[in-house]
Amino acid sequence: MGSLKNIADTPFFVDSRASRLVQLADHVAYSVFRRYNTGDAQYMDIIASRFDESDGVYHGLSHKHADRLICTCHGCLSRRLVSKTSDPGK
Repeated sequence: MGSLKNIADTPFFVDSRASRLVQLADHVAYSVFRRYNTGDAQYMDIIASRFDESDGVYHGLSHKHADRLICTCHGCLSRRLVSKTSDPGK
């Protein structure tokens, strides 16, 4: 049996009014965008608990930041809290 090396797919664009799931994806993307680009957590706080999380760390919510020690996003906060509880000397 051969192995699959490449997958070619066609991008699919759809008006968000055509599907409720596309509308949901638009709302999630907008919430994350507002949180990370403008610091507005109003919408993100509503949906943050729905993101993938294990052992107290949010996954999929990471970003490049100059100083993660002062960042207050869910991803950075969860990593700091877990690192403090796993290493009490910090």
